[in-house]
Amino acid sequence: MSNNNLVLKFRQGERAMVSLPNGEVISIKLTHGESNIRVVFNAPSDVVIDRESVFDAKVAAYKEKPKRHNTTMGNDWQNSSGSPY
Repeated sequence: MSNNNLVLKFRQGERAMVSLPNGEVISIKLTHGESNIRVVFNAPSDVVIDRESVFDAKVAAYKEKPKRHNTTMGNDWQNSSGSPY
């Protein structure tokens, strides 16, 4: 698995949400610095990094969708941790 770089700009007080493959979510809040802070994330491709607003929208969309089952594999459309990511 290779690592990928993601560069995001944040304002003070904004959050980044890091979703790990095992379903855990880490919240990172930027509390100090200039008005616009550039943050570089280096993470494996199976780690999902979103702004808090994008993460919240994904969670809301996930909650609205009914669970679908893959009849071929017999598995839920979620990953094994129950997370939609």
